[in-house]
Amino acid sequence: MRMLVAGVYAGLGISSTYAFSLFAAYLRDKYKMSQSDITMISTVGNCCAFFSFPAGMLFDYAGPMVVISVSATLVLLGFSLFGLTFSGVINTPSATYFALYNAILYFGCPALDVSTIMPLMLQFPLDRGYTVLAAKTTSGLGTAVLMAYFNGWFRHPHSNNPSDNNYAGFSFFIGAHFFVVAVIALCVVRLPAYFPCAWRRRRLTEAEQEERRATLSLYMRQPASPRRLGTAVGLVLTLLVFLTTQSIATAYIKVTHGVRVAISVIALLLMVAFSVIALPFQVLGRYTPVRATSMNTIGEVVEENACPDTAGGDEAPAPAPAPTPPPQYRSSFWSNLLTIDLWCMWLTLFGVWGTGTVMIMNVAQIYGSINYGVTESSTLTLFITIISVGSAIGRMSMGYLDIVLTRRQRAGKGRTLTTVALPLCPLL
Repeated sequence: MRMLVAGVYAGLGISSTYAFSLFAAYLRDKYKMSQSDITMISTVGNCCAFFSFPAGMLFDYAGPMVVISVSATLVLLGFSLFGLTFSGVINTPSATYFALYNAILYFGCPALDVSTIMPLMLQFPLDRGYTVLAAKTTSGLGTAVLMAYFNGWFRHPHSNNPSDNNYAGFSFFIGAHFFVVAVIALCVVRLPAYFPCAWRRRRLTEAEQEERRATLSLYMRQPASPRRLGTAVGLVLTLLVFLTTQSIATAYIKVTHGVRVAISVIALLLMVAFSVIALPFQVLGRYTPVRATSMNTIGEVVEENACPDTAGGDEAPAPAPAPTPPPQYRSSFWSNLLTIDLWCMWLTLFGVWGTGTVMIMNVAQIYGSINYGVTESSTLTLFITIISVGSAIGRMSMGYLDIVLTRRQRAGKGRTLTTVALPLCPLL
């Protein structure tokens, strides 16, 4: 569960890439950049973000710890360069420089996504839907959380002019926040024993590899605590309702600076509340320490530290269910690369993701164009928050769909893949 909490916080860090929509108005007002300059900067960042294949290769070879370290370094460097330029330390700003900063930043954020969500999927093979619903929803909803932080702590208390806001401080804050989140992930995110990275696999004997593969049956028989997963889902829903309500209210009702600070503090407390699901409280569900350091005793209860289950009800010990077939594809990379299914999926995602990204990254410019060049921080924040909430709802829907389909498969009602939802994406 500590890994799931780290995944949630990592999702908040990953969403920081969409902060560029907030920077766009500032670049136009202070540095007099044209629409083509801002589009060029955002396009360079998007191209770097979509080129995440090297991060995936590094993850397969060296594991998540190396990728997390690289990600933290790149994102901290990218936001620090933005902050140094906004504060005047780098006194020769240009579109080329900002494009370089954005490229560094966008190389780092997807790397953290790769190195956290994949271990979560492998650690929770029976509860993938819950991990998507909690961790990936936060990466969509996190933009709204960051907007709440910005409005409370970095926006000018009495001015609606974007040039009066503290964008330099916000850049440094996001960079430091991302670095702290990455350090937390570095401490707890690990691959399961049955799925070692290539570097580790080459140093294992055949017998040791077989021992590790045998532990897969433990993961396929033991679901996570439903109460802890339910708590995570409840917190996500609470955060969704709160952020939607406050963004609409503050956009149409004039509020004081103190109210905006209070909203940012509440958003911070809601994010901190996710750590509750990893606390060793039996009332939240099973929390029995197990041996994980020795292959001979992996999965065995540590008797001296084991606590009786006091949660009662559905948390009582039950006979182990029949093993469920592992969900991972077992065929080779090249055999999957040459299938028509993969390329049809690629074409669909190219159109949907491309269109969505253009709208998201240029929301400030679109808003300014339809409003005759006049932009207000509250309205721009509303648009960014609505996009964030829409992304979160889509991710939650896919997570819930995976939960339903997994339950049907475990009940012997046939196997249906989540790709059945792909035709709905272009329609929406």
